[in-house]
Amino acid sequence: MKPKMQATLAATLPETNATSTLQSLYSSKPHHPIPLAATHFDEMPDSGYVRAPVVRALFGISNATMHRWILASRIPAPKKIGRTSLFQVGQLRACQEEVQSSGQADSTEGGK
Repeated sequence: MKPKMQATLAATLPETNATSTLQSLYSSKPHHPIPLAATHFDEMPDSGYVRAPVVRALFGISNATMHRWILASRIPAPKKIGRTSLFQVGQLRACQEEVQSSGQADSTEGGK
């Protein structure tokens, strides 16, 4: 870091170490944007395929949760083509409807 910039930063942040503050700002992991296919998921044909980042974005889950849900048959298992895992759009839509309907059923049973 240039000395002049560090001095300016130190003047604005007198109680903290300016260098460590900048390092912590730049070393944090960037947020991953929502995949483009997830934003256009409703427009895709049922016979289409999407990759794992789209599935995680659709359900709002982590990679580990996605794999747990696959093992528990909560979401359909992907098809492997080479090293790539692909999920069929039609199966994911059916799964989304089941998750939404079971979520509504759970909320109505809780009120009884």
